[in-house]
Amino acid sequence: MFRQCCEEFKFAKPVIQIDGTHLYGKYKGKLLVATTQNGNNECLPIAFAIVEGETLEAWDYFLVNIRAHVTTMSNICYTPAMVDFERNLASFRESSPQIAEWIDVIPKEKWSRAYDIEGRRYGHMTTNLAESVNRVLKGARNMPITALVKHTYSRLVAYFVERGTNALAQLQLAHRHSKHVVELVKKNQVDATGHHVRAYNVEHTVFEVDAGWERSYSVNLPQRYCQCGKFKAFKYPCSHVVAAALSVRQSAFTYVDDVFLITNLVEAYSFPWEPIRNEEAIPEINGAKIIPETSKE
Repeated sequence: MFRQCCEEFKFAKPVIQIDGTHLYGKYKGKLLVATTQNGNNECLPIAFAIVEGETLEAWDYFLVNIRAHVTTMSNICYTPAMVDFERNLASFRESSPQIAEWIDVIPKEKWSRAYDIEGRRYGHMTTNLAESVNRVLKGARNMPITALVKHTYSRLVAYFVERGTNALAQLQLAHRHSKHVVELVKKNQVDATGHHVRAYNVEHTVFEVDAGWERSYSVNLPQRYCQCGKFKAFKYPCSHVVAAALSVRQSAFTYVDDVFLITNLVEAYSFPWEPIRNEEAIPEINGAKIIPETSKE
């Protein structure tokens, strides 16, 4: 793990995806990668491990170190609405008694968006982030170990500098939220024009939003809740929340999660990197030294 990658996680989505990929050089093994994503939908690699294989011991080593050095936070089916999820689950269980028995053993919060009560996944359901990093490092997997580490370091430096420069330029233009989430909210603003909103209290904080096609959803703005489940899952306002906010002349961006702020993007990429100096400049280590085993006659 590089310190800069550990620090960036504080400003990204609190979601880690892990994956393993083969090494093809002289020394076989597996490269384990842990990845997160920031508020602009950009992949952020945070930790790597070179192990002999994807064994229980190797994954335990990797995850324990991530827990100790990267995050102290605790870290599902795509349907976000509870009522739709339960209906689809009932239909799925009817496929066979064996399927029903199998799915009932797995806690729903492990695999469904609807039961991700706190929205901790930010809508992520696959390991695509980690697999994307694996593809980036594909050409380096034939290298010796030290060359692989140096290559990873240089790719991360280039990544941080490029993305950090772009984020800083957006901040200097007085943009508040990432381009990615702005586009998503604007799309929901267009959809919201076709919704009909009814207030259900004098404070105008609880609403029923008629979205057409005989579908209505309950919205509670202070609690950041919408019955459709998307607001909770994705951490930015769905079209129903947008419609409710506009009905009381509030900006929809008031309800966008802080992870999508441009300032968070700038902070994530702000930690400086140092050039790799000539090996002759590396100070001598006075501690224990590793001596390779010699072949037995």
